[in-house]
Amino acid sequence: MNSNSFYTKCFKNIHSNKIFFKYYSNIRKYSDLRIFYNKFLNLIKNKERLKIITFSDKSFEMYASIASIFLSNNIWIPLSTNLPPKRVIKIFELSKPDILIVSKNSLLLKNKSFLSQVKKLKIEVIFYSQINNTKENRNNILKKEIKNKNISMIYFTSGSTGDPKGVCITYESFISCFEAKKIFLYKNQKNLVFGDYHDSSFVISLVIFFPCLYLCAAISPSQNLIENLNPSNHIEENNINVLITVPSTINRLKNYRGNKKLKASIKVLIMCGEPFSNKLAKYIFNSINPKKLYNFYGSTEVSPWIFFHECNKKDIEKFSSEDFMPVGKPLGATKIKILNQELFVSGPMLSKGYIDKNQNKDVFIFHKGVRWYKTSDQIILFKKKYFIKGRMDKVVKIQGYRVDLNDIERNIRKIKDVDDTIAYLKKTKNSNLLVCAIKSKKIKNENYLIQKISQKLPNYMIPKKFKIYKDFPLNRSGKLDRKKIMI
Repeated sequence: MNSNSFYTKCFKNIHSNKIFFKYYSNIRKYSDLRIFYNKFLNLIKNKERLKIITFSDKSFEMYASIASIFLSNNIWIPLSTNLPPKRVIKIFELSKPDILIVSKNSLLLKNKSFLSQVKKLKIEVIFYSQINNTKENRNNILKKEIKNKNISMIYFTSGSTGDPKGVCITYESFISCFEAKKIFLYKNQKNLVFGDYHDSSFVISLVIFFPCLYLCAAISPSQNLIENLNPSNHIEENNINVLITVPSTINRLKNYRGNKKLKASIKVLIMCGEPFSNKLAKYIFNSINPKKLYNFYGSTEVSPWIFFHECNKKDIEKFSSEDFMPVGKPLGATKIKILNQELFVSGPMLSKGYIDKNQNKDVFIFHKGVRWYKTSDQIILFKKKYFIKGRMDKVVKIQGYRVDLNDIERNIRKIKDVDDTIAYLKKTKNSNLLVCAIKSKKIKNENYLIQKISQKLPNYMIPKKFKIYKDFPLNRSGKLDRKKIMI
């Protein structure tokens, strides 16, 4: 599938009368999206290749804006409403956007330094109300020509230094990713409703929204904290049958709902973004029982998936020696290399790199004329399936010994009543202290943990301090907030 084929199908779908946005009784159709798109074209005077930022909470208008940016052959830059103004300004300086689409009641617009920067960079501010109030010109709705190598969107992630890194994703990159998986994920599936429990600036939104647009499916987002913590009612009431989410979301569902089965019929459940444990897989089969369960692996830099595994109940026993489910095998035309257990990736799914080209050094590399992405992830082959073991940068020196923190985490996870764990080094005046954060609802003190782990690991690998949590804090992407835990 080339970019224009994907685009043509999406363009055709906006002339449908099927449901596009669904939130209980608030239902908007693809025909409403077409009207919004028409008005949007009028407002921007049908211009192309503009860099346009969306900055708002989830609503019909937000999703309609994303679709309109894509259909008008412009460049989408999603930003989280949870970002502090200083970071937003930094992203503005890096990306130099032409337009900011925002709601009138956005708190960001009350920040004087932010407004000053908007004025300085000559960024046009467009409100959703402006688009809705713009006159519709039905003769204006034109099909665009899409070029494979053109940038379609820029996703900002946090680098190791904490500075934002803008990943430039081409049409070819994300459409190659979709094409590789759509054959087996959505084949013969009808009346799909995608659940969305993630910030639009998190790259998972890419693999939720754009398949939805291509398949002429409906999207149903969570709108409040309760739905994010316990999405079961939202899933059941909105008839959601496709979930693409991080394991932390399902863990929250488990914590609040227990083993009570969902009434909804989940056709496709895709886990990604975090390690997917055997324990959680067992819960999913017993309490959610989707028709299809997949584990995917990737990153924003690869638009964003490159490995997949279709899970079944036998996997839980087959891979019982491992903590996590396998990521399986490479998607589509993805090429891989493994050097000293580190994964390198090449193929059409690779992004164009970072908007700040200085950040590409030592991450995107050329070898014998082929461009590769250095993932910094440790990978192994076990029983003909690939497993991601953790980050390469988690190998540290303790008491002169070379220690892999991933190994410590794996062994502690095997202790009864331990749900999850994060091991890290904390700098002190005299040395580095080995600390382990534990997630458990039943374990109350560290003596039990030390007793159990002493049977598995040598003394120098036993954490000197344990931090016990009932629930780990989460970041804006719904993932574990490692930075907050490691303070």
